[in-house]
Amino acid sequence: QGLGALEFVLHGTDAETLAGKDGAYRCAYGLAIAGNIETIAADVSAAWAKPDGFAASWANPGPDNALYRDGSEAVTELMGAFINGL
Repeated sequence: QGLGALEFVLHGTDAETLAGKDGAYRCAYGLAIAGNIETIAADVSAAWAKPDGFAASWANPGPDNALYRDGSEAVTELMGAFINGL
């Protein structure tokens, strides 16, 4: 599932069958994968944007924040995400 599966459907072994009448199943499978990716992305976005979600924790470090006690911890986490990849 996910982007790796969609990449295989579109570009993997026998991907050329998408262009012909024999590609109907593969095309439907790709559509199902894309729908699943859309659902996952919506869930992640909603969780990120919640008032008590990760974005709020990241943007509001302080003594009551369980993840980031000060701004330097939040910045360190951000840099780690860039260095190691999201």
